[in-house]
Amino acid sequence: MKRARATVCLLLVSALGCATGVEPTLEQPVEVGGTNTGGSDTGGSDSGSAGVDGGGRAGAGGTASATAGVGGALSGGAGVGGAIAGASGSAGASGAASAGAGGVAGNGGAAGSAGNAGAGGMPSTVKPTSLSVNATKNATAKQAPGGGGTPYDDACPAGQVLIGFDGSVGSDQTYLRSVAGVCAKLALGSAAPYAVTTSQAGTLPVRMVAQSTAQSALCPANQVVVGFAGTSGGYVDSLKFRCAPLSVGGQAPNFKLSIGTASDSGSIGGPAGGSAFTAISCSAGQVAVSQQVNAGGAIDGFGIACSVVSLVVQ
Repeated sequence: MKRARATVCLLLVSALGCATGVEPTLEQPVEVGGTNTGGSDTGGSDSGSAGVDGGGRAGAGGTASATAGVGGALSGGAGVGGAIAGASGSAGASGAASAGAGGVAGNGGAAGSAGNAGAGGMPSTVKPTSLSVNATKNATAKQAPGGGGTPYDDACPAGQVLIGFDGSVGSDQTYLRSVAGVCAKLALGSAAPYAVTTSQAGTLPVRMVAQSTAQSALCPANQVVVGFAGTSGGYVDSLKFRCAPLSVGGQAPNFKLSIGTASDSGSIGGPAGGSAFTAISCSAGQVAVSQQVNAGGAIDGFGIACSVVSLVVQ
């Protein structure tokens, strides 16, 4: 048996560089692939590596950073022979066996300050800003007792409405001899209650020829024409006008323009001629914007045309 082992040793000497003259025994295991020279007790090498089958021992003065040998890492990985390097490797005389503590994490950078919020837009206030008169005209019926004369259709300028009429009578004071509508601009107050006001702007053409006695029948301040009534016989003898205020009601954004209760203006024409005829009015929600006159030897017929006035809200 000893002869066989000696032969093995010779083979190992030639192949692996074993020391001659030393016969291995069972009590002295062979450290294949690693010696204690890397982690010797004399030099305290920092790089001593573990043997194949076990963790190398750190030499005197070895540091905890000595790298694991082939057989096992300091991190606790199993060596080739199954031994855990950390378990078998002992700390050197002046080196700690455990790994050094990791460095303290750096403090996180301070968070950037939040950007200032953009200035909020001012709340949108929806309110009435103006009035609009529709360009479409709707004619009323005419009071035309005589059925003659030349028809005329005279409208106020765009955006304007009628607030009354001028007229005249002759010396006999019997019937109306001329008529001319009076136009006005509409205005809207800038704050609640958004009052609607009128301002006289001009007159329509005089139909027939004005006589010696001038007359005028205007609506009360800030009211508009919405109809007419009067007397007639062979001609239109007299006219009076139905007047009404405009007002704004409701809350944002549901504002509404309303036409108030109508009342009669004064009259133009003869005070005693003819008989009363039934009042003629604009359609609901409309106001007078045009005179429609039949004129010959006198006022043979009279009517008006009306339009819708709208509230502009924005």
